[in-house]
Amino acid sequence: MSQMHHSKDFDRQIQPNSTPPPAGVRRSTGAAHRPIGLSMLAVAASAIGVALLLWAGAWFGAPDIDPGSRLAIVARAIGLALVIMAVLELVLAYGVWERREWAWPLGVGLTVTALVLTLLSAGRGPSGAHTMSLLLEIGTLWYLMSPPVHQAFRSHAGKGA
Repeated sequence: MSQMHHSKDFDRQIQPNSTPPPAGVRRSTGAAHRPIGLSMLAVAASAIGVALLLWAGAWFGAPDIDPGSRLAIVARAIGLALVIMAVLELVLAYGVWERREWAWPLGVGLTVTALVLTLLSAGRGPSGAHTMSLLLEIGTLWYLMSPPVHQAFRSHAGKGA
């Protein structure tokens, strides 16, 4: 009988927060309550950040570029730009994962920038890859602009910040 009494007290102590989640957010059994799409976006931004760092390394350490040449200066500038983009992507991944309010405009800005750069590079490279990039960027922008996702960032603002 006393075990039954103690187990009820224990259950009451560990029950999750009873406030309802924002629209479009599924409740999970863990501590984090974020839409699955935001989790996917955070993982994708992390992967993009790592890929950009690797790409930057290829530009900085290109063995086929003569050090001191004009091309080497351009390669360093491209490498630096890629490092900056990588850092922004990794910051975005953190902000999306934690649902920081500042991550929403950063995500929209990075996605619009990527969309513009993809449109400017039309005709270069395989058309299938270009089309896939456009579709992913448009889909990401549509997802970020959807009211439930925007609300998920606003409703979480100030919690744990």
